[in-house]
Amino acid sequence: MEVDIHGDTDAAVKLFEDKTSGGRVIDATGGVGSGGESDSEGEDMEEQDTARRRNRKKEMSTDLPTTGVYSPHPLVVSIKLFNNAGVDIELTFSFLPKLNFVCVKSSTTSTSSSKMSEVLQSPILGTNNLLQCLGEGADWGTTCPNPTPMSPNMEMIYGVGRPYMWVQRLCGVDCMGGNLRGEDMNTSSTHMDGLMKQIRSRVASKVGLVQQVERFQRQFIQRDIQISTTLPDKIHTTLSSWAAVEYDVYSSLEYTRPVVELGLLGGDVEAHSYYVTKLRRGSSVELNAAIVVFVDHPVQPPLVCLCLEWMGRRTATNDDNIRTMEIEINVNLPKLVENLDEILPSQVLRLMSMLEIYVETESETKHPIEFPMDKFCSKKFKGPSRMKPFVYMTSSKQLSH
Repeated sequence: MEVDIHGDTDAAVKLFEDKTSGGRVIDATGGVGSGGESDSEGEDMEEQDTARRRNRKKEMSTDLPTTGVYSPHPLVVSIKLFNNAGVDIELTFSFLPKLNFVCVKSSTTSTSSSKMSEVLQSPILGTNNLLQCLGEGADWGTTCPNPTPMSPNMEMIYGVGRPYMWVQRLCGVDCMGGNLRGEDMNTSSTHMDGLMKQIRSRVASKVGLVQQVERFQRQFIQRDIQISTTLPDKIHTTLSSWAAVEYDVYSSLEYTRPVVELGLLGGDVEAHSYYVTKLRRGSSVELNAAIVVFVDHPVQPPLVCLCLEWMGRRTATNDDNIRTMEIEINVNLPKLVENLDEILPSQVLRLMSMLEIYVETESETKHPIEFPMDKFCSKKFKGPSRMKPFVYMTSSKQLSH
């Protein structure tokens, strides 16, 4: 880790002098007039003092690089974290004196290889994606952390950076509970180590995610050793396509509507990554999966919505087995995966195996002969909802409910 302070030191000195003098220039005589001065002499002194203050304000306005409510302090602090899965990240912290809080920007670089330079071009490693929702709670950096009578224009602030709550803690400014309690270095030291580890982990996870998505686009899925033990030896389903989409496309899909309407995507929906993938089994079965990779991936596992195109359109709203598949992918599987950086390929592989179970356990009159039952199953259906045996028992190599 490397820490640096840089900027316009002359402007910073002038800003400090103006703050300590309260914006007033004291007369060289050191006096403010004696009791024997006439009213006219007192008015002359006041006019001279006002003129001096006006001249000093003009001097500050011309010498400082920027002025106004959204003007940052002339000095900034940068922290560089090196070699996070081959990527270096630089955090630049700027203080806004008039608003009394700190903003941060980030940038990423790499000197390891040309391949890593391509990784840096991915929107997954966008600056906001690396810093949002760190620490506790949903910290999007879109609200003013410091209670103030005015309502600042956040778009103006974004030019300097984002005022995340974790940034205030890191800089020793405790704004929790809406109460600004001033600069506290104990607050800073308490959060420094944990936040730096989170940022390093976030960058490394995002780099791994970029590489996984690149493999998906080539229809290749790398099996994790741990998840492989929960899958059948043979999987005939193939990954037909994988494409990134915008939020507008994702939200317009019929089978993602419940997720959107329930507000499961959190605050800044544009910050997440959205994908649509197609899995194929044979020539007639196609499973569409709309996937949300959240900004704090893999802390919050990807959310998958399904639509099976086979003898009609089947989704979680009209097919209990599709609903069960979504529960298995989104709720149960993340509890079993120890290395959460591998959660996305694990979900895709599990989905491929469940699709095979779905079509192979349909009654023989409903599916072509191209789907032979090559997994042992003592009971194809259970209960009035005719639930399928989606659990694969590795010890006996058979399906179970």
